[in-house]
Amino acid sequence: MNTDAAKKRRMATEDEGMASGVENLIAEMKDQMLGMQNKIDALESKTESLERGMKILVKERSAWKYSAPDIPSSHWEEAYFDDDYVSEMEDFMKRLKGATCALRSGYCSDIELNEGGYLLRFDYELLPHWKELAIALHLYQAINTSTITKVKFSNIELSPYVIALLGPALKGNKIEDFGLFRNNFADSRKGIEFAVDRIKDNQNMSRFMWSSNRIDSIEDVSYLVEAIIGNPSITTVRLDHSFGHDINGYDILCDLFTCGKSFSMIQMSGNNVCPVNSVFSDRLSNNLPLEELYLTDNALSDADALLIAGALKHNNKLRKLHLDDNHFTETGRVALEKAVHDYDSLHSLFDCNHTCRISGVEKNIIWNWSDDPISNRENKIFTLLRMRNEEG
Repeated sequence: MNTDAAKKRRMATEDEGMASGVENLIAEMKDQMLGMQNKIDALESKTESLERGMKILVKERSAWKYSAPDIPSSHWEEAYFDDDYVSEMEDFMKRLKGATCALRSGYCSDIELNEGGYLLRFDYELLPHWKELAIALHLYQAINTSTITKVKFSNIELSPYVIALLGPALKGNKIEDFGLFRNNFADSRKGIEFAVDRIKDNQNMSRFMWSSNRIDSIEDVSYLVEAIIGNPSITTVRLDHSFGHDINGYDILCDLFTCGKSFSMIQMSGNNVCPVNSVFSDRLSNNLPLEELYLTDNALSDADALLIAGALKHNNKLRKLHLDDNHFTETGRVALEKAVHDYDSLHSLFDCNHTCRISGVEKNIIWNWSDDPISNRENKIFTLLRMRNEEG
C-alpha cells in the first residue's frame, strides 16, 4: 500500500512538472510569436515608408529640371586659364549635365567625365553641378534595377567637398567599372578611403582603376590592395604610375599573384616593379588564369627577362604581355624572343609559347598573330622550313 501511494505521489508530481513545463513552453512561444509579429509590423511599416519615398522620388523625377546655374567662360578667363583649358572645362560641364540628365531619365549606361589632357581644378562654382549629379545618382540607384557600366573620373580634381557629395551617392552595388585617374587628392589617404568604400559598396564591381594618383605609404597601398582582393567580382585591376619611390611595386604584384583570385588583367605600369623572382615566375609557369599583364615603364633587367622567358614556355593562358620602357639589353631581348619563336630547331620551336603576344621589346614581339595557338605554331614551323629552304 505504502509503495503504491508513493508511486502515485511521484507520478502526480511528474505530471505537475510536465504541465508546468508545457505552460512555460507555451508562454515562451507566445513571447517569440509576439516578437516576430513586432518585427513583421516594423518591416511592413518600413516597406510602406519606402514605398511612399519611392512615389515621392518618382514624382520628383518627373517634375525635375536641371537647376545648377551656368558658369560663363569669363569666370575661367578671369582666373587666367588659357583658351584650351576653358574649352575643356566647358566640355566637362556639358558631360556633367548630360550624365545627370541620363541618370534622371533612368537610362544611364556609363559616366565618363573629362578625358582631356588638362587637370580641371576644383572651383566652388562647380559645387551646384556636383550636387545635381550626386542627387541623380541617389535617385537612379534607388529606383532602377539596371547597373551603371562605368563610372570614371579622369583629370578632375576631386576635392573633399566633392568626395563628401559623391561618396554616399555611389553606394548602391550597381557599378561594374570604377576608375580614378589623376584626381589631385588633397589627402591621398582620403582618396584611397573614397576608392576602398566604393569597392566595398559595390560587390558586383568587375573592373577597378587607380592611375596617376600618388601614394607614398605602403600601408595605404596595402589597404587599397586588400580591398581589391576582398571584392569577389573584381577580375580586372589597374594600378599604375602611383607608387612613391620607397614602395617596390613587385611586392604588390606578388600579393595579387598569390592571393588565390583569378584576375584576367593586371596593369602595374610605372610602379617601381623590380626585380622579379621565383615567386612571380613560378606563378606564371603554373598557368594562372591571367590573360593580360602590363609591366611597362618599370625597372626590369635582363635577369628579370630571363625569368619571364622561362616561365612563358610553360604558360598557355597569358595572351598579352606589355614590357615597354624597361632596362633590357640585347641579352634580355633575345631571351624573350626565343620564348615565343626559337628557330634553333624544330624541337625548340615546337616548345615555344604560341599564345602570348609580347610588346615593347625593341621591335615589338608579336609573332603570335592569331588567337589560335595551333595556327601560330604552324605558321612558325612554316617560317622555319622556308628559312632553311632559302639557306639551301
